[in-house]
Amino acid sequence: MPLKNNDIQSLFISVFSGLSYGVPIAVVAGILGEPKFLELSATIRAFVSSSLVFGITFGALLTVILTEYLGRRLIVIISGFESFIFAALLSAMFQASAIIVLRLLQGVGIGCICTIACIYVMELASDKYKGTFVFLFQVSITCGNVIGYLLNIIFNYVSSGWRYEFAIAGLPILTLGIGGIFCQESPTRKYSPS
Repeated sequence: MPLKNNDIQSLFISVFSGLSYGVPIAVVAGILGEPKFLELSATIRAFVSSSLVFGITFGALLTVILTEYLGRRLIVIISGFESFIFAALLSAMFQASAIIVLRLLQGVGIGCICTIACIYVMELASDKYKGTFVFLFQVSITCGNVIGYLLNIIFNYVSSGWRYEFAIAGLPILTLGIGGIFCQESPTRKYSPS
């Protein structure tokens, strides 16, 4: 039985939301081993690593407030473009402090995406596929981690390879933002009294 249009959209949101979280989280593991980052103090390296997670936490809390005003689809679109812009800017930065701030801001968008993704997927998908698509969200996070680690291997010996890794980590996020434009709004949002 072929998938309905809303199931295809739900599958897309599920897979690319997971990748949007998994890849940026994983690439920093290899980036911190590059010469530019080995020169930094342990504290600064810890902030480079954890700033994305702090942003994700803030983004998750922000989504609780924004979802009633913007709806699921618009949050995915805005957060996708916001996170991609900061991923692109990350690849051009030189200062550790700028990298920390930009990863924090990128994390806000990723946190919004990951918080709303499962809800949006559950509301869009047919009953038959709901559990499968939420499962695929989790699998996509893990696949994103693997992709991030593969990027570490590929760019480990490239001069300033970390720049490419930050930029490439933004591609699933950009894909999600663009694809969100073509997805329908959640049926729950359409029929809510607000």
